[in-house]
Amino acid sequence: MARRRLKSNEYREDRAIRENRSSGTNESYKPWIQVGRNEFASHGLTESRPSILFDRQVTVLSLLEIEALRVLQLTNPRDIREQFRLLHEGVEDEFLQNAPHASGSVEIAETFGLKHPLIRLGKPLTMTTDFLVNRRDARPLAVHVKYAKDLPVKRNHELRKIEEEYWRQRGVAFTVFTEREISKTAKGNLILFECFHKECPWRKNIHLHMEVAELAVVLPMLDVLEVVSRRRGISTAVAADVVKFAISTGRIRLDISAYAMDWSQVWPRMQVFSYSEDTTELLEAEGSLR
Repeated sequence: MARRRLKSNEYREDRAIRENRSSGTNESYKPWIQVGRNEFASHGLTESRPSILFDRQVTVLSLLEIEALRVLQLTNPRDIREQFRLLHEGVEDEFLQNAPHASGSVEIAETFGLKHPLIRLGKPLTMTTDFLVNRRDARPLAVHVKYAKDLPVKRNHELRKIEEEYWRQRGVAFTVFTEREISKTAKGNLILFECFHKECPWRKNIHLHMEVAELAVVLPMLDVLEVVSRRRGISTAVAADVVKFAISTGRIRLDISAYAMDWSQVWPRMQVFSYSEDTTELLEAEGSLR
């Protein structure tokens, strides 16, 4: 049985290399770990779900990773790459200019005197980072997702030490996300705001976002949707989709930890943010009013 598992791991590793996984950005990104038969094993939920930011599927390996992804999306980052491969040696092209002498995971493990994960003797298994986030207003962020009870486990601590040093050498910030990072109230609200439908041209319309924010100060959100739908000539379902998308991607920001949101209530005060890449879609949507 152990020999069969070793061969399976080696086959999966070699196939991931052949398919050039952990390459590309945004829509073209291919995660190192993917969902499907004969793929890398997971000890919990493994799911491929549509991204709300990019036109591709996202691979998550636990419910906690889904929660982390929802939180990371709130600031509308330029890119989120999940299950990102750590090179055994050398430096990724994107970090080569600023960190030409950064080490790979195998060398880092040797420096610390730690055992690197192995497929078999002499062949290291590839380590991955759960999320690598390209932020708009700060340096990139590597996110290690782990339940709090598993953090003190000695082997988990060793692997995390290798991972953290890997990103430190590349000038990438590193953080650990546990279930304690998000309140039960915020968690429920992020589920409420989640949406995947992408065909609505109003989604990124800042004028519509501002209108919603102004009305929501005095009206329950259901009434806001009714007013917006009449003014814009869209259905309340489309208006609701716009609100969900804007909140879950940080275009409309509010205190999601304040209380459990209800569409029949007045919500906390909102702030509206715009992004330069929304311009084309904004003009198209505004043009449809004429």
